[in-house]
Amino acid sequence: MLGSRQSAFTTSQTRLVPRWLGTGYGWSTCRQSDRIRIYHPKPKVGIRASAPGQIWHLDLTVLRLQDGSRGFVQCIIDNYSRYFLAWKVSKDYGGIRTKELVQTALAKAKSLGLEVKPNVLVDSGSENINPDVNDLVDSELISRTIAQIDIEQSNSMIETLFHRMKHRYLFTILLSNFESLVKGTDFYLNESNSCIPHSALKGATPEKIITGIWTEEKITQLKKKIAAAGQLRMDANKAVRSNPCLA
Repeated sequence: MLGSRQSAFTTSQTRLVPRWLGTGYGWSTCRQSDRIRIYHPKPKVGIRASAPGQIWHLDLTVLRLQDGSRGFVQCIIDNYSRYFLAWKVSKDYGGIRTKELVQTALAKAKSLGLEVKPNVLVDSGSENINPDVNDLVDSELISRTIAQIDIEQSNSMIETLFHRMKHRYLFTILLSNFESLVKGTDFYLNESNSCIPHSALKGATPEKIITGIWTEEKITQLKKKIAAAGQLRMDANKAVRSNPCLA
């Protein structure tokens, strides 16, 4: 089985099938000839920027609140640093909302010293393809790439972060009304930017990456601290003597 999975394709195996044997139906062996089963290709490397501000991901998610209403959370995240440049919680969505969010992200990027024209990766939703967003593209403030249409890849980076925000935090608190959703989203995304380290960023927070203060020297220091902490944990475990089992 493992060998067949490693191959690009594999033919079917001999199997028992019902067949008319003259005196009635019975079982006999039959080989399905010339049938090929194609296995899915190995996962490809996702979209990766080489510096902050090159590629942004924009997406929208909806949450139903306990009072029966709905809230829409729309975010823009930098591909290289995983930093949330802008987000908005609203009771509706559309082209104007998206345009305002992109303008907020551009202003935030400028305040961080990023003078770039970002390539904004979006899905094919109506909030992303409309005259308001087209104005930003035509003015050459941004370029726009539609996932799974202009390129093969999906907008999975921000979709994964939405999933993490929901299941690690928002679904664990009481979302009784719109104000509680705004408060919860603001708290989690601010914490994600400045406090939660990422293994993909070699232990840094997104804020440290996008501001350029996470250096190779700090990466080396972190590795040494992790190794030292592991050794202390092993020494502490070895120092504990357990009573022998008398059973």
